[in-house]
Amino acid sequence: AFELYQKSANQGHASAQNSLGILYANGRGVAQSYEKAVEYCRKAAEKGNANAQCNLGTHYQKGQGVKQDYKKA
Repeated sequence: AFELYQKSANQGHASAQNSLGILYANGRGVAQSYEKAVEYCRKAAEKGNANAQCNLGTHYQKGQGVKQDYKKA
């Protein structure tokens, strides 16, 4: 699944970018990286993907891959 999401994410598909962020956050099919998870969630969130916006907020709330920031969360 990782390869397919990565291909779609690189083509700019917000849903795939969010899914790729989730894979990175959970370490599924790839080494866990909260930084990469945030990177992909942010790309999708900036495109208006509501799920990605929620996921990005969670990263800020928990301080995973970013400095904890309740205002941004």
